[in-house]
Amino acid sequence: MSDDLHRIPVLHRHFGDIEFSLNKLGNSRINDVYLASKTAHKSIIFKHAPAFFPALGNNFPLSPLRLKFEADALKLFSRLVPNLVPKLINYDQQGSALLIEYIENAQLLSDTLAQTPSIEFLANKLSDFLANTLFFTSNFAMNYVDKSKLESDYDNYSLRQFTDDTIFTLPYQNHSANQHNQQDSELAKLLCTDRDLLHQVARMQYIFTTHKEALLHGNFSSSSVLISNDRLTVFDLQCVFVGPMGFDLGTMIASLLLNFSSKKMQHIECDDMLDLMIKFYTQ
Repeated sequence: MSDDLHRIPVLHRHFGDIEFSLNKLGNSRINDVYLASKTAHKSIIFKHAPAFFPALGNNFPLSPLRLKFEADALKLFSRLVPNLVPKLINYDQQGSALLIEYIENAQLLSDTLAQTPSIEFLANKLSDFLANTLFFTSNFAMNYVDKSKLESDYDNYSLRQFTDDTIFTLPYQNHSANQHNQQDSELAKLLCTDRDLLHQVARMQYIFTTHKEALLHGNFSSSSVLISNDRLTVFDLQCVFVGPMGFDLGTMIASLLLNFSSKKMQHIECDDMLDLMIKFYTQ
């Protein structure tokens, strides 16, 4: 696969020849992500979109056009929140490839919360991202024609269905995509049979599938935010779609709560995560 990726034209157009290296980054669930480097050139991030969900194989097909939605969203968000998203370098639809800015010395918010400049800084930046992207892509700021075009342009049905399945459907079934510790198996069974809980999940799923209020990040969490010195960067935009405004807010709060619970179980001091969640929500 690496040899095939080296032959993708967009990389040659960027670097000029084949003397560059690709080093796989992280453990992305949806795309292959690499650090592309060449001597005397700035490193860049190279994303490639397989036509299926890598962790589950061919049974879970995904549209490779998800990187087109990410490229389009980066262009739009670079106008709405110019200092809070990485720069788009190039997009190659034929090669299902995306080149974006590499943020040096950056770490995920989920990994470095205790080392960040301040909770106030983080809450302000996260709130700025949501306030601007949601307001300026909603009916509050757009006329009917432009808003309808936005909905059509970001009809990201493949990733929206994936998000719907993984948040509102599969967790409440006996499915191979669900993973939990053995000691949590009884709790998992209870969640699948709690009628009141399932009713509320169904109610939220209806809102998720029918409310088209603004353009969402779609996967807004502490794992889609990078911190580098005094810079905050929101990335991983392939899940963008037009949906209910509260979704991005909810996924970030849920992510911080999961981070808090995980660290608490490991007896790690983590009250700063709760402080960030509260300040972010109340901005």
